[in-house]
Amino acid sequence: MKNLYSSPWLKPFIILVISSHLLGCYSWKQTHTPIKEVMAEKPELIRVEKTDSSMIQLYNAFVENDSLKGYLFSGSAPTSESLKYYSKLSINEIQKIYTRGINPFTTTLLISSVVIIIMMWYVTGAVGGFLWSTTTWD
Repeated sequence: MKNLYSSPWLKPFIILVISSHLLGCYSWKQTHTPIKEVMAEKPELIRVEKTDSSMIQLYNAFVENDSLKGYLFSGSAPTSESLKYYSKLSINEIQKIYTRGINPFTTTLLISSVVIIIMMWYVTGAVGGFLWSTTTWD
Protein backbone atom coordinates (compact mmCIF):
# COMPACT_ATOMS: atom_id res chain seq x y z
CA MET A 1 0.00 0.00 0.00
CA LYS A 2 1.19 3.44 -0.87
CA ASN A 3 -0.15 6.76 0.32
CA LEU A 4 0.60 10.44 -0.17
CA TYR A 5 3.13 10.60 2.67
CA SER A 6 5.38 7.90 1.19
CA SER A 7 5.84 9.83 -2.05
CA PRO A 8 9.56 10.63 -2.61
CA TRP A 9 8.95 14.15 -3.95
CA LEU A 10 6.60 15.30 -1.18
CA LYS A 11 9.09 16.05 1.62
CA PRO A 12 11.45 18.21 -0.50
CA PHE A 13 8.44 19.99 -1.97
CA ILE A 14 6.98 20.80 1.47
CA ILE A 15 10.37 22.00 2.73
CA LEU A 16 10.77 24.24 -0.31
CA VAL A 17 7.29 25.75 0.04
CA ILE A 18 7.63 26.39 3.79
CA SER A 19 11.12 27.90 3.54
CA SER A 20 10.10 30.19 0.69
CA HIS A 21 7.11 31.38 2.71
CA LEU A 22 9.25 32.15 5.72
CA LEU A 23 11.74 34.18 3.71
CA GLY A 24 9.76 35.57 0.84
CA CYS A 25 7.50 38.25 2.20
CA TYR A 26 10.16 40.46 3.76
CA SER A 27 13.26 41.99 2.25
CA TRP A 28 15.86 44.55 3.21
CA LYS A 29 15.22 48.03 1.81
CA GLN A 30 17.70 50.87 1.85
CA THR A 31 16.40 53.98 3.56
CA HIS A 32 17.19 57.40 2.15
CA THR A 33 16.03 59.33 5.19
CA PRO A 34 18.30 60.69 7.93
CA ILE A 35 19.27 58.22 10.62
CA LYS A 36 17.43 60.07 13.39
CA GLU A 37 14.15 59.86 11.43
CA VAL A 38 14.67 56.15 10.77
CA MET A 39 15.33 55.50 14.44
CA ALA A 40 12.27 57.54 15.44
CA GLU A 41 10.17 54.76 13.85
CA LYS A 42 11.89 52.30 16.26
CA PRO A 43 12.62 49.43 13.89
CA GLU A 44 13.33 46.22 15.76
CA LEU A 45 16.17 45.17 13.47
CA ILE A 46 18.32 47.25 11.12
CA ARG A 47 21.23 46.46 8.84
CA VAL A 48 24.04 49.00 8.71
CA GLU A 49 26.64 49.27 5.97
CA LYS A 50 29.73 51.00 7.30
CA THR A 51 32.09 53.20 5.29
CA ASP A 52 34.51 50.25 4.96
CA SER A 53 31.67 48.31 3.21
CA SER A 54 31.23 45.85 6.08
CA MET A 55 27.68 45.05 7.19
CA ILE A 56 26.30 44.53 10.68
CA GLN A 57 22.80 43.96 11.99
CA LEU A 58 21.65 45.74 15.12
CA TYR A 59 18.72 44.72 17.28
CA ASN A 60 16.81 47.40 19.27
CA ALA A 61 19.15 50.11 18.00
CA PHE A 62 18.84 53.73 19.09
CA VAL A 63 20.66 57.03 18.57
CA GLU A 64 22.46 58.56 21.52
CA ASN A 65 24.37 61.82 20.91
CA ASP A 66 26.46 61.10 17.79
CA SER A 67 26.39 57.30 18.04
CA LEU A 68 24.16 54.45 17.00
CA LYS A 69 23.91 51.81 19.72
CA GLY A 70 22.34 48.38 19.72
CA TYR A 71 22.91 44.66 20.14
CA LEU A 72 24.88 42.89 17.43
CA PHE A 73 22.44 40.45 15.90
CA SER A 74 23.25 37.10 14.38
CA GLY A 75 20.86 34.27 13.80
CA SER A 76 17.21 33.93 12.98
CA ALA A 77 15.65 34.93 16.30
CA PRO A 78 16.82 37.07 19.21
CA THR A 79 18.21 34.88 21.98
CA SER A 80 20.41 35.59 24.96
CA GLU A 81 23.32 34.06 23.03
CA SER A 82 22.78 36.08 19.84
CA LEU A 83 22.33 39.37 21.73
CA LYS A 84 25.21 39.22 24.17
CA TYR A 85 27.45 41.70 22.35
CA TYR A 86 26.58 45.40 22.50
CA SER A 87 27.80 47.72 19.77
CA LYS A 88 28.40 51.44 19.61
CA LEU A 89 28.91 52.89 16.16
CA SER A 90 29.67 56.49 15.29
CA ILE A 91 27.14 58.03 12.90
CA ASN A 92 30.07 59.21 10.73
CA GLU A 93 31.00 55.54 10.13
CA ILE A 94 27.58 54.72 8.62
CA GLN A 95 27.28 54.67 4.85
CA LYS A 96 23.80 53.10 4.37
CA ILE A 97 20.97 51.87 6.57
CA TYR A 98 18.57 49.09 5.61
CA THR A 99 15.28 48.22 7.28
CA ARG A 100 13.09 45.17 6.74
CA GLY A 101 9.85 45.70 4.92
CA ILE A 102 7.19 43.74 3.12
CA ASN A 103 8.05 43.01 -0.50
CA PRO A 104 4.73 43.17 -2.39
CA PHE A 105 6.00 41.21 -5.42
CA THR A 106 7.21 38.14 -3.53
CA THR A 107 4.23 38.27 -1.17
CA THR A 108 1.83 38.20 -4.12
CA LEU A 109 3.85 35.44 -5.77
CA LEU A 110 3.82 33.27 -2.65
CA ILE A 111 0.10 33.73 -2.00
CA SER A 112 -0.74 32.90 -5.61
CA SER A 113 1.50 29.81 -5.50
CA VAL A 114 -0.33 28.53 -2.42
CA VAL A 115 -3.68 29.11 -4.15
CA ILE A 116 -2.47 27.27 -7.26
CA ILE A 117 -1.18 24.33 -5.18
CA ILE A 118 -4.50 24.07 -3.33
CA MET A 119 -6.42 24.23 -6.61
CA MET A 120 -4.20 21.52 -8.14
CA TRP A 121 -4.75 19.29 -5.11
CA TYR A 122 -8.47 19.84 -5.30
CA VAL A 123 -8.65 19.20 -9.06
CA THR A 124 -6.54 16.05 -8.93
CA GLY A 125 -8.57 14.80 -5.98
CA ALA A 126 -11.83 15.50 -7.80
CA VAL A 127 -10.66 13.93 -11.06
CA GLY A 128 -9.75 10.60 -9.59
CA GLY A 129 -8.26 10.95 -6.19
CA PHE A 130 -4.76 10.63 -7.61
CA LEU A 131 -2.97 12.19 -4.63
CA TRP A 132 -5.13 10.52 -2.00
CA SER A 133 -5.01 7.05 -3.49
CA THR A 134 -3.94 4.39 -1.02
CA THR A 135 -3.66 1.54 -3.50
CA THR A 136 -1.21 0.95 -6.27
CA TRP A 137 -1.31 -1.17 -9.40
CA ASP A 138 1.25 -3.92 -9.15
